Amino acid sequence: MSRSPRRKKRFLILLVLVVLIIPAGWFIENGRGASAFDEMHARASEAGVSLVRADYAGPDISDDENLLKDPVFADEVFRKREPGLDAWRNLPVVERIGTSAFMNPASGETLKYAGFFEGGMSEDEARLKLGEAARDYELRLDELRKAIWRKPAHPLFTRGVATEDLQGSRSLTTGLSPMIDCFRSSGLMALRSENPRRALETIKTMDRITETTGDPYFIGYLLFANRGSLDLQLIWEGVRLRLWTEDEMADLSRLIAKRNYKKPLLMSLKYQAAVEVEAYDSTTLLDEPLDVNPLFRDRVRNWVRNRGPAGWTHQRKALMVKSYLKAIKAVENDDRDALEELSEELPKCEWSPLGAVSERIGLATRMMSASFWKAETRKRIALIALSAERYYFSQKKYPKSLLQMKLDFPVVDLTDPQKRELGYQLGPDGRPEIGSLYEEEMEKSQSNRSLRWQFWSK
Repeated sequence: MSRSPRRKKRFLILLVLVVLIIPAGWFIENGRGASAFDEMHARASEAGVSLVRADYAGPDISDDENLLKDPVFADEVFRKREPGLDAWRNLPVVERIGTSAFMNPASGETLKYAGFFEGGMSEDEARLKLGEAARDYELRLDELRKAIWRKPAHPLFTRGVATEDLQGSRSLTTGLSPMIDCFRSSGLMALRSENPRRALETIKTMDRITETTGDPYFIGYLLFANRGSLDLQLIWEGVRLRLWTEDEMADLSRLIAKRNYKKPLLMSLKYQAAVEVEAYDSTTLLDEPLDVNPLFRDRVRNWVRNRGPAGWTHQRKALMVKSYLKAIKAVENDDRDALEELSEELPKCEWSPLGAVSERIGLATRMMSASFWKAETRKRIALIALSAERYYFSQKKYPKSLLQMKLDFPVVDLTDPQKRELGYQLGPDGRPEIGSLYEEEMEKSQSNRSLRWQFWSK
């Protein structure tokens, strides 16, 4: 009997301590988190990185020069016209093989259309059937191409667009992605129909779309989803089929050489940092639903990873900003290793309040590391491929080494810290294969094979 009051007393003392400790801990975490984010916010300001989305937008455009006010372009980009351009993927040939499998510079193979249709068609018959199915899309793209070139190339990502909600500000990307797909397919059809002039106009239009949008989300999409390499694949197709004239190849070389992947990527990184901060501030957009798993243990883990006191949210924002600042510095300094090291430095504990955000940052930095330097390497390989083909036009043979060609850049691989030369060899039929030696240090997966430009089939 004498023990019962003691137990009650101990229980009450414990309860009082818990009631006091939890709010005290909550208060301390809120203070630590706020301090950490304030420090990162100050460092971002010193580095010239704004955490306000609208600061990355262009000025407002008058209606007479605003491409979004053109009814043809607006109906396509905002998907008001039915069927939308993304319905291109429902065409038989695309449905069978996927939009990314038309050509492969890494393998040196040209895909045949005859195998996509039943009935034992010839290649010409299959191409005509696909052309008939794509006729309506070609007419729409002709109207769209005229509209795009009719207006000045003002950035469409204005302050009005940037101040919309997070999903609304991505509306340009949503509409532009299928547009790029359709233009790429149109260019391929032009090459297969031996119309390189139309293909060249299509490539220039794809560049114009990228230049005009000014949308950091779309720029990131082009790099990270490797959409920026689509027109390079078209160029390769023309080289493989020997359709480009010398003047057209000179035009393509100038177009590729002037591309600057670093500047738009840096803007995209800065903008993405602002988006992440706003997402944490305004909504639970980035949270996983707490009832995603009925197990109590997993629900608690999810709460720790994604919610908790306000201080934890501030710590997540601080880690996000800190990581983006490091990524921006790495890209500015052409330091690929720094991006890879950033991923290794992130907290790895699944039960950490920073666990979920660390996983997202790690994935993003790995994509940045691969996509940016791959894009730079592809650019250089494409320029070498065009130079090799132009050499063939004048000499009636391909050069035996890179040193025989007049190139406007050092023949080194940007992705290799030791600045080694790009690989170059002639195949059995005397046509070259150009590749990055950096590929040898990468895992031999299908995605990495694109760091070669092969004129011949093995």
